[in-house]
Amino acid sequence: MSDRGNVSIGSIYLRFESKDRLLYAVIAQELQSEVKEEAAMVRSVAKECSKTREFVTTYINEYTAFMDNHAGMLRVIMQRAAIDPLVSAPGKETAYRALAQTTEVMMSYRDEIRSDNARI
Repeated sequence: MSDRGNVSIGSIYLRFESKDRLLYAVIAQELQSEVKEEAAMVRSVAKECSKTREFVTTYINEYTAFMDNHAGMLRVIMQRAAIDPLVSAPGKETAYRALAQTTEVMMSYRDEIRSDNARI
């Protein structure tokens, strides 16, 4: 790891007191990055879709690609979260935040959804 970052192991331990602390920092950074990327994806899909059906179809395709792109890191995070509450709590918070962002965008279609003649 220190080779990839072109830093000494001592420099890493100067910033992180243990491998676990380093792992927590990497996981936190990855989760934060994924939330931003997912939010940007949802906004992008919403901009290009004017109808609920179009949004849902495009969102599912884009979300599937997003999850596939991040599957390796998410798998590691979820495996660690199963045994480590210091990972599971931020992971759940991240998932709920992403859900809230997506729900907010989906609610922009509320008039179409609530219509007496709603057709998807």
